[in-house]
Amino acid sequence: TVFRTNIMRKIGGWRVGFEGSQDYDLVLRFTEQTNNVYHIPKVLYHWRVHEESTASSEEAKPYAFMAAQKALTEALERREMPGKVDFLDGFRGYSIRLKIHDDSKRVSIIIPTKDKADVLQACIESIFEKTTYSNFEVIVIDNNSVEQDTFELLKKWQNDEPNRFKIARTEEPFNFSYLMNFGRKNATGEYLVLLNNDTKIITDDWLEGMIEHAQREEIGAVGAKLLYPNDTIQHAGVVIGLGGAAGHVLVGEHRDGPGYFNYVNLLNNYSALTAACLMVRTEVFDQLKGFDEQFAVEYNDVDFCLRLMNAGYRNVYVPNVEVYHFESISRGHPHLTKESMNRHKSEIKMLRDRWENYIERDPHYNPNLSLGAHDFRMKF
Repeated sequence: TVFRTNIMRKIGGWRVGFEGSQDYDLVLRFTEQTNNVYHIPKVLYHWRVHEESTASSEEAKPYAFMAAQKALTEALERREMPGKVDFLDGFRGYSIRLKIHDDSKRVSIIIPTKDKADVLQACIESIFEKTTYSNFEVIVIDNNSVEQDTFELLKKWQNDEPNRFKIARTEEPFNFSYLMNFGRKNATGEYLVLLNNDTKIITDDWLEGMIEHAQREEIGAVGAKLLYPNDTIQHAGVVIGLGGAAGHVLVGEHRDGPGYFNYVNLLNNYSALTAACLMVRTEVFDQLKGFDEQFAVEYNDVDFCLRLMNAGYRNVYVPNVEVYHFESISRGHPHLTKESMNRHKSEIKMLRDRWENYIERDPHYNPNLSLGAHDFRMKF
């Protein structure tokens, strides 16, 4: 690492009491003074490994991890972000839970749907049974449902939860971006959650876990850990350029990880996150004028997140919020017809043309890693 001398002097250099993680404490303090940080993506040296090195074993220097916990705790205090720093299993990183500044703010949960009453029921039921945050509303966007079971289900929930459940119907052709924007028009909350109908909430304090970060002025979108029914990862962040356009990372890893450097279980910034479960402050959504309706089916969430980045926000993956995602149950596979395949190609082209610079170099992904695999393997 190379540091600018005047900033190093300003912060007082290294501090006694952080031995083993003295460089971590230094960087945390240093980056509070500047955002101008550059990473050289080349192998500039090799690090030796010996029995007393943390490169050999986390248990070799447990005091180093205690010092890092202290460095993180003090960083939160300096940044006026009250919170608690705990260890993940086996010293494989840190769990950070932040205090919610105002727990009276409403969350509007927007769920687009078309029929599939059994799928929708599982989603809604999990929200009302699991959610510990009290001030929320569920807004089901009924997009051309025709089945009686669906209408009866919606009526039941409207009767059971008259103050927290409402229905907004639209007969426009399916366009996910339009449905999100339509949902926003019917929302009254300071936070929006965009949620697929083929999801099921696992984590009781899922809204708290997302609000902790969505409340931060610098954060745009907050995404969750989405799981397949067999408890493997469906979504733990999105890398731009992966697979030629944008792709989910760590797909198929176990829900407990670790994955690449325990990324499954660590708070991480990504350029994009899936809107299958996404939180954003309503004011930020409005600032961007919502989703771009040119992206009718695919990549609308990627485009939204990249526009957030361009507006100066950061997007964050929150591993302690877990949700089952039964992908594509509601609408089916998107590429089964010639028309849908042509639309798929069109939306890929639109994404690539608009965000060519990010597709060629995602700032949250090391260029030495492969864009042909989702497990962070080396590019050869």
